[in-house]
Amino acid sequence: MERLVDRHNEVAELTERLSGVMVEITLAHFVTSSLVIGTSVVDILLFSGLGIIVYVVHTCAVGVEIFLYCLGGSHIMEACSDLARSTFSSHWYGHSVRVQKMALLMVARAQRVLTIKIPFFSPSLETLTSILRFTGSLIALAKSVI
Repeated sequence: MERLVDRHNEVAELTERLSGVMVEITLAHFVTSSLVIGTSVVDILLFSGLGIIVYVVHTCAVGVEIFLYCLGGSHIMEACSDLARSTFSSHWYGHSVRVQKMALLMVARAQRVLTIKIPFFSPSLETLTSILRFTGSLIALAKSVI
């Protein structure tokens, strides 16, 4: 049980360090990807013919990149919840008082979800859904204006 607690602490520390290192890179990637998707959608609305296929494929590729970032963020959050759930579901109450306290502390700590911190948002599938909804609204607005 001690090794499990130590491992969880290592993962939490690694997540914090990764967030510190990757903040600027990930934020810049999200901003540039959003700009690429926005300009591609405007080009799709303005142009016709076979050139649209290139823009659609490019937009899908950039969308998949953003999806992978958000999928990783969601996976980290779900893993924390699973850890708390599985620790509490184990036979922790049959061990010594010391192990019981460690298990309860681990459950309490795992309930605080680890997230990759990026300014303005946290990459998750919920964030991706809201980004896609906003993009759809902008496309509808642009289509009504054009």
